[in-house]
Amino acid sequence: MKKMYAGCLLLVVALFAFIPKERLPASAKVIFAVLDDGQAIEPIAIVENGKLVQPVNGSDDGGGLTAFSNTYYNPKTTYDLIYGGKVAGKVSVVKSNLDTECGSTTAIVTTISSKVKLKGFEMALATSVKSNKPASGIRKAVSVADRLAIEKLVAKEFQQNKIIVKGMKLVKLTRIDADNNKVNEIVGTYTVSPAEKERGLIFFIATKSKANSYTLTYSEVETIKEEGVMSGDIKDVDGGIYQKIFLDVLDINDDGKAELFTIKSSFEGVGYNGYQLKGNKWEKVLETSIYHCGY
Repeated sequence: MKKMYAGCLLLVVALFAFIPKERLPASAKVIFAVLDDGQAIEPIAIVENGKLVQPVNGSDDGGGLTAFSNTYYNPKTTYDLIYGGKVAGKVSVVKSNLDTECGSTTAIVTTISSKVKLKGFEMALATSVKSNKPASGIRKAVSVADRLAIEKLVAKEFQQNKIIVKGMKLVKLTRIDADNNKVNEIVGTYTVSPAEKERGLIFFIATKSKANSYTLTYSEVETIKEEGVMSGDIKDVDGGIYQKIFLDVLDINDDGKAELFTIKSSFEGVGYNGYQLKGNKWEKVLETSIYHCGY
């Protein structure tokens, strides 16, 4: 009987040795979105060898989410608050939301800054990335003259995409200097209402030339009809659903050109995008989708 027991024990030990163990993510550098008026964070990307890599997703298996939470969401863990591409304060983790039904990828935080007040669409980044060539720190409102110039470009872009320019509304417009060359970029989101149950959306990056005129160096334009809205109500788009909103910029690879990050909310989660300046044009280099909850 003892020999049989010993044999069974060895067999169990051997079997456990071959069960795949949940690997904790390496302590890689992470970029987070700072949300909910500075009270929550969610991962946008992991930085590996100067590249942006998709982080965990709310639909991942529990082990992966647990590993991420245990690595990055321990209480009192602090990250740099990034605003205008520069450190503007600290973000301190209070607790992980791992065990919540719809927020397993997020954490509750406290944002500490004497320079920045986050509210609504005024969001920021938090990160463990230490940039040796931070952006200028410029993140300001746009002058009336520049806004009028931008709106002419936006109207033209809508028209070129065969979208009627009617009831144009500004969602967010921000002046930055992502490459620290003293020439500002303007990042913005507008909507139009071609029909009662239809919306046109644009997200764009515009760059000022030496001749003091703006050109769109990146744009995304789309039309959304009420039947394509998950809730069946076009007014949800007016409230921010499906709109791509600027978060902030951060130089992830010390090339002197900060990457730009956005958030896009939907009914079941959010999407994050990252953009890099290549030459004089911006290109999308990251597109992630994080599931929160079924609608």
